[in-house]
Amino acid sequence: MLADLPPLLLRPHYVPKPWGGRRLAQELARSDLPPGAIGESWEIFDLGEDDAEARCSRIDGGRFDGQPLRDVLGHPFPLLLKVIDAREHLSIQLHPDEASGGEVKEEAWIALADGGEVAVAAAGSELGDGAAAGAWLARLERVPLAAGDSAGGRPPTMVPIAPGTVHAILAGSLLFEVQNPADVTWRLDDHGRVDEDGAARPLHLEQASEVLTRPTPPAFPLGEEGRSLVTGHFRVELHPPGRVDAPRTQAVFFTRPGTVLHGGAGSFEVPAGRTVWIPPTTTALRSDGWMIASAAL
Repeated sequence: MLADLPPLLLRPHYVPKPWGGRRLAQELARSDLPPGAIGESWEIFDLGEDDAEARCSRIDGGRFDGQPLRDVLGHPFPLLLKVIDAREHLSIQLHPDEASGGEVKEEAWIALADGGEVAVAAAGSELGDGAAAGAWLARLERVPLAAGDSAGGRPPTMVPIAPGTVHAILAGSLLFEVQNPADVTWRLDDHGRVDEDGAARPLHLEQASEVLTRPTPPAFPLGEEGRSLVTGHFRVELHPPGRVDAPRTQAVFFTRPGTVLHGGAGSFEVPAGRTVWIPPTTTALRSDGWMIASAAL
């Protein structure tokens, strides 16, 4: 029974990327970060029936230490939550929309640090399918990133990405990403990047061409002065420093140390820069930093 479970801290799964860096160790105090360019920390995820650590979150500490999250919950976790460290530009990308007949993928980005930018096609723009390699960024709108103020008056920058929207995370960005666990990305331009063998990663212009001929869809609207977002697959709420009573959430990323109050008089301490699964018996969240709460719909 979910009501009998305590909050569950999840073990991050680190993913090397050619565009990644070391900010997860430097700014999020991840002492377990492996060497090299680490681009992503998968915070909570479940990508299929395989119980390998690269496919399903493991619990970090407590009586369920090391167990797959799905085994403890009794069902797969329905979102993929990440921290992204972009030392270099990520590729220009596109996810299928509903009209393409494929697997739809929705995302939202939340800034964890000041600096960096993301690039997004403006709603209604018609990019076409013939943009020359290297010309995509000039056709996208850039959004500067800010982590929000410590007093809670200005929230972190949140950028929703609807299916069918050309987008990219640019160098210098440190982000939290919420998405439904669809594994479909069409790469339009990779900035001429090659691997250690001199081979370029493949592009997917042919697959994306039909979507590119349609006008860019409108972004999912932000509510409550940029503190909330509802897409077709998930809800995100940005809670300012302080206490949040009766949170509507399944998982929370704490930018600073925090506490989950649950059950009768139970409390669970969460380190800064970590993600925790939230049981339905939770009565309140408390932190002196911003809290990113997400739930599947």
